Parts: sequence; C-alpha cells; structure tokens
Amino acid sequence: MFKNAIRTLRGSMAKRNSLKKKIKNLAMADIQVCVLPEETEGEGLPPFNKSLYCVTIDGEMLTTPMGNKIVHEDERAIRELAAELEMADRLDVTKISLYNLYSTQLDFVDNERQEFSEEFVGHTLLNDPVLRPCAGPEVVDQMKYLRIITGYFKKNELTYPDFPQIPLDNTWLSMLSAKGLEDFEKLVRFVHSRIKKLNNAERTVFITVAHAHNSPILGLLLATKQITPQEFSIVYLTSLAINSKVWGDTDRKKEQALHNACIQQAEVMLRYMDQFSSNPRSLHVFLCHSSEDKHIVKRLYDQLENERWIDPWLDEKKILPGQDWNLEIEKAMRTADNIIILLSNSSITKEGYVQKEIRRSVDIAEEKPEGTLFIIPLRLEPCEVPRRLSNYQWVDYYKDNAYNRLLLSLNTRAQVLGINTS
Repeated sequence: MFKNAIRTLRGSMAKRNSLKKKIKNLAMADIQVCVLPEETEGEGLPPFNKSLYCVTIDGEMLTTPMGNKIVHEDERAIRELAAELEMADRLDVTKISLYNLYSTQLDFVDNERQEFSEEFVGHTLLNDPVLRPCAGPEVVDQMKYLRIITGYFKKNELTYPDFPQIPLDNTWLSMLSAKGLEDFEKLVRFVHSRIKKLNNAERTVFITVAHAHNSPILGLLLATKQITPQEFSIVYLTSLAINSKVWGDTDRKKEQALHNACIQQAEVMLRYMDQFSSNPRSLHVFLCHSSEDKHIVKRLYDQLENERWIDPWLDEKKILPGQDWNLEIEKAMRTADNIIILLSNSSITKEGYVQKEIRRSVDIAEEKPEGTLFIIPLRLEPCEVPRRLSNYQWVDYYKDNAYNRLLLSLNTRAQVLGINTS
C-alpha cells in the first residue's frame, strides 16, 4: 500500500495542479461550511445515517485531487479545514496541511487499506535516518538528541540497530550476526504490528512522515503520539546532521527556520488526528493466568496485540508504577468483553491470586445476559478443568489451529458488540 500510495500521490500532482488553477485565489473566494444535502447520497459517497458536513468554495463542493468529495460527520473537523483555507492563498500541494492529509486519507487510505508486508517494513527501516547515526566522533553528542528514539526502543525491549550511513537493502542483512539479525527481525515485527493497529487518520500521518521525512519510526511515534512536535523536529534534523550543538559549522539561523517548519508540520498532523480520527472500539480481552505460565501468556498477548481489533490486557503490560495492583485488575476484569483463563497443571493446583481471579471471572459472567460469550478457558497442556469452569467449552492451545478457534470465538463476541473485525 505504501508504494502504491506514494506512486499515486506523485501521479496525481497534475490533478492537484489543475484544481489549484481552478481556484486561483482562495483569498478572494467565498468559503462556507454546509450540511450535505440528503439528495447527494449515493453520488460518489458511502451510505450515511448521520449528517455530513462539507466545504464549499464559491458554491462548489471541495473535492480531493482525485475527485472524492470532502465530507465528514464531525462539523468541528470541517470547520477547522475551512478555517485553514480561509488563511491560504491557494491549495499548496507541497505543504503538509489538513486539506492534503484528508485528501491522502480519502484517496488512498480509506479506499486501499491494504496491509504492509513485514518485508516492506524491513526495507523502509533499513534506510530510516533516525536509525543511522553518524560514524564520526560527533555520534556521542548526536545520540543525546536521539534519546527519545533509544528510550522508545528500550521501553519496548528493542535494540537500537545503529545502521551505517550508506544505502542499504536486504542483502546487507546477510552480513549481520545471528544476534543482530534476530534483533532486527524483532524490530520489524514490532513496527509491523503497530502499523496494523493504526486507524485511518493515524495511518495517513504514518504514510506522510514515511514519505516526506523518509522515517517510518518517526511516523509511528507521531501517529501514536509518543513524541512532541519539538522532539519530532530535533530528532529529525539531528538525524540529518543539522544541529549546531553537535556540528559547529551548522548555520544557526537556517537550523532555526527548519526547526520551526518541522514543528509546524508535526503540529498540523497531530491536529489532523485529533479532528479527523474515528477511533473504532476494540474488543477488550483480559488474560487470567498463573505466574508460572508467564512465558506462554506473553506469546498469546503478542498474538492478540497483532490483531487490529483486539486490545488484550496483561498485568505487566498495563499496570503502571505506583498504581494500585488489585484495583487495576478489578477494573480491567469488570470492563473486559472477554476473559481468557489460561489453565495448566500449575494454575489449577496453585493456591492464591489466580484462584481468586477465576472466582471473580465466574461472578462477573453470572451478571451477563444468558448466553453471553464471556469466559473462554484455554488449556495450555492436558489438565483437568476446574469444576466452576466445566460449563464452558475450552480450547486446547497446544493443539493445531487452536489460535484460529480462539479468534473465532472472539470474533463472534465482537460481532455482537458491533466491533469491526475486518
């Protein structure tokens, strides 16, 4: 999808330019926010049940360069877009703006939501400037300004790759050590799984940064709001060796001008996500387990985390330092759509907290309407199912196709709750 989006973006410049010529002077144009007339339903628009809002310029509805009508159900988003156009002289296709971002989403992301392959993610990471620090003595000072990146890697148990500053392709991977290759593949899987979780507005920002700044890592951090506009600018410019505190021959005034421009770009993209995102509800899944089975539950957590529509809950991943452990677990169980109880010979014979969680799960299930698919026992090995869970059909996780069967149950629950699993 990324290749197709970039190729189509470039190919559509002629259409963008023709649109720009058609509206020669936005400063003199009459720009209005309107409710979309009901009779326009079906005219190149998806079916809609709510009021949709649009922008008109001199009485004509604003469209994307590819002719898609620019409409949104949130009036505030359209008002923000109209305000941006009020202060523009023309539709500048070279500028990161609300208009260009929403056009990218409507023209490419909404209509061509294809998944990025791990192979392609790996290729883009190899040439990400924030992963390629300089080879000279300045690298010590340079890394101080990349600490938001290295900190993000450390937080997610990833190894910063420190690629050389030369064009790389997949053949370079053959020169890595076994440990280096393992670390890189883990990074690729992590980025790939996070991209799958992005909604369409977030994915639009990711694509924009990956294209305009050649950095999928910065795109991911900005799309998930893990970096501020100031940090975004400093990291990006430092990765390009534009930092007067590291390289003394840098023109300070030019650096500051670029810094301000990068901040403005990041702020526009954050504002875009705030205004134009639609965050579909995820299926909240609580993982009840024994500490002895932690290595298996982590693997299951990673599998579920890779599903765009599932939000798994695992104590060591979700409870923050200083939070009340018992209170957070109680809240997570109460708000869960499903509780998966992992059973092993260790968990069913162990006294303590896991037995308390099982009892609490059954108590919560009894408060649900009859027939609700809520508790799913998951046997990690051949073991006896506790009596209080014997009424629930279990899944044998150690058998072939078990994960797909588990997903089928979760999918069934999601459909009842109106959660999109596509």
